[in-house]
Amino acid sequence: MRKIFRSFVCSFLILMFNFCLSCAYPKDPEPGVRTITNLLRTAFCPCGKTVYVWGGGWNSADTGSGIGSTTIFKDIVPRWKNFFDKQGKGYTFTQEKDENGVLKNIDDGLDCSGYVGAVVYNVINTESGKDGYVDSSGKMVPNFVAKGWGELISKEKVKEHRAGDIMGKRGHVYICIGDCDDGSLVLIHSSPKGVQICGTTDTNGSESSKAIKLAEKYMRKYYSDFDKKFYDENYSKPRYARDISYLTDYDQLSWYVDGREGSLLTDPDGLREMGAEDVLKFLFNENSEEMNK
Repeated sequence: MRKIFRSFVCSFLILMFNFCLSCAYPKDPEPGVRTITNLLRTAFCPCGKTVYVWGGGWNSADTGSGIGSTTIFKDIVPRWKNFFDKQGKGYTFTQEKDENGVLKNIDDGLDCSGYVGAVVYNVINTESGKDGYVDSSGKMVPNFVAKGWGELISKEKVKEHRAGDIMGKRGHVYICIGDCDDGSLVLIHSSPKGVQICGTTDTNGSESSKAIKLAEKYMRKYYSDFDKKFYDENYSKPRYARDISYLTDYDQLSWYVDGREGSLLTDPDGLREMGAEDVLKFLFNENSEEMNK
């Protein structure tokens, strides 16, 4: 009887642990809900199960309205996940073209601007197939500012990174999760190998930053399929690390969240007043001591 009881208890504890872990993932995004919280929930939706594909989210006409960036995520993620599942450690983003010169895999994943455009599309719309928001990475921030959605802060004047801020330069664009008290930044973007949480160095260029540690913690804990696919236990360098240029070389869209005319988002949960660690805890429902270990 004791063995049966112990077996029952162990099974119950394993079941409860798995249940708690499943509850810790960010809630599903709600298409058309225009809040900072929903922006970030949307940003996490393809995380860890979508690879970086050159041109992903674009279309052959370059009109900013590719299938991947104008589809509500519940319709498109399975295709991204299927392509993700076929890849291995040696994956490098594909630029293969068919006989007509069209990129073969643009609907199988997302590049950096396709990803940001897709997130914004899902926050604004509830239906697929409308006009999209993808442009070259260096143009996305000024384009969104021109719509009245937020303030443009040039790279020389950026002092802080708040939840949801979009950072762009020629060559790359990403979404902020938040700053750490050592000056490092946690962010989410589509960057080889795919959509992932990353952390920058601190302001002195150290890879021992809090942001890099947080990024590794969350990717290894909640997106283990991605982590195991592209890294192994003997990998010695910091995972998910990004250099100091992510702090110094990007212009910023700082969202207006005060309800002014033309603004897009509100921040009812106050995420923009939180640091990176608290934003992550909030989004991942980490409300117990056990979850924080």
